[in-house]
Amino acid sequence: MSQGLPPQEEEIITLNFDGPVRVCQDEDSLSLFDTSEVEVHRYNETSSFMRGYFEILKEIQECVSVEIKVEKTLGSRTDILFTHDICNFCDELSKSEKSKYNKYMYPLSLPECPIGPGKVDIADWTPDKDDLPRQKANAGGYLTVLSFYSNPSCDCEEKVFLGCMLIKFIIETLE
Repeated sequence: MSQGLPPQEEEIITLNFDGPVRVCQDEDSLSLFDTSEVEVHRYNETSSFMRGYFEILKEIQECVSVEIKVEKTLGSRTDILFTHDICNFCDELSKSEKSKYNKYMYPLSLPECPIGPGKVDIADWTPDKDDLPRQKANAGGYLTVLSFYSNPSCDCEEKVFLGCMLIKFIIETLE
């Protein structure tokens, strides 16, 4: 008589923030951003969200580019998964809902350009599960670096570093 395999417990794979958005620790970044009022909260064991506000301490001119870099760390190994430039961030802001980056910008109360100085509210921002698929093979820590550059020609050719912010995510298996 053959017996079936015992039922396996279903693994829960989560994607969450691994801390609030932080400012890079160089002089330029610290003089441009203050993220001390941003906090991460949990809905429950499997879901987190970010809320609060960060301050832009200096005006950011019309032609600003944003470089997005995502790194994955597992153990002692760190790999760069991708980089992407938004050559004219202000142009994307002006598109509002029509921007292909809207899903990332909608929880932020970003002003029109030129930006700042002032507060940018973060309203219950949750990680986008479509961008970092929740699979066991993807388990590990992720760091997103958002680097802001003055970009006088609005074309990503001439970039002068303004500052950067860091967002950490984690994909983990709960049992």
